[in-house]
Amino acid sequence: MSTDFCNVVAREKNLDPGGYAGVADIFITLEMPLPWPRNLWQSEQLPDELRRLVELWLQPADAVWPFVATPRPRLRPLAVVPDPESARRGYRRVMVHRRPRGRFADFNKTEYLLPEEGVGPFFWALLMEPSDLPSFERYREAPRTTRDLLVCNHGSVDAACAKFGYPLYEALQAHAPEGVRVWRVSHFGGHVFAPTLLELPAGRYWAYIDGDKPTRLLTRQGDVRDFYGHYRGWSGLEHSFLQAAEREALMREGWAWLDYAKSGVTVAQDDADEPSWAEVRLDFESADGRGGAYKAYVEREAAVATPSSTGDDKLYCYPQYRVTALDRIATPTVGS
Repeated sequence: MSTDFCNVVAREKNLDPGGYAGVADIFITLEMPLPWPRNLWQSEQLPDELRRLVELWLQPADAVWPFVATPRPRLRPLAVVPDPESARRGYRRVMVHRRPRGRFADFNKTEYLLPEEGVGPFFWALLMEPSDLPSFERYREAPRTTRDLLVCNHGSVDAACAKFGYPLYEALQAHAPEGVRVWRVSHFGGHVFAPTLLELPAGRYWAYIDGDKPTRLLTRQGDVRDFYGHYRGWSGLEHSFLQAAEREALMREGWAWLDYAKSGVTVAQDDADEPSWAEVRLDFESADGRGGAYKAYVEREAAVATPSSTGDDKLYCYPQYRVTALDRIATPTVGS
């Protein structure tokens, strides 16, 4: 059995993280004290209602489930270590980020400070009985932050997340400006990209953030192209081809691109079960109303075979995505 950290091996093999952002319609984030077991969603700390909801959401998409009247949203449940500066005894902080309709830059955020006995009923109302949500309005918190950076530290899932994630957490925490919070978060996929983090409310995933990258990511200073091999992608886009194209647009437009309202569509792709290419379009609009679009041709290249977990010799094949053409369109296509 290998003792090499999976992320170290991946970087030695030049595994590119582009196109590996998890896609979600709702992020739910709950403060939960350590220790965290490997299977966090079976933890005794978890309210029964939330455990039941997670089990329902983890069923196959075609499974029989109670939400037959509406499409099942893609749920990303997360736990964070309580913030010692804002935590209150007997209460848990909860953040909910929902995908807006149409073009957007950030997920819509609501934040609550709930009594512990109300956490389970709140989640049940949120996902099962939305008509009951007004009863929790008195626990809603006014917006206090602009960005939340969630660094994976779930060492019981993979040792790389503890070994490399905690120093990143400390570095970000030490330099975080006013309005930016840094959290230690549970597993959200991709420990092969450790140290990895999720940025909310944007829904952006980053990889291999070390060296001077933490402070530069906080301030968005310097050449954004230095982050080419550190950007996994944006959760607002449906698949890897679109995410790879969006990274190229970021490299072209610079840091300001992150605040543009965006949407993406697939124009064409081959009809294989695992498409080898796709033509995609990204429509965007800046805060000052300037709009445009990019069309891109993206190819699925040979996969990099590397262990997906520390201590496991089994290789996992990670397809790589390369943008072979990217063209700016002056007039965006309306209606996305």
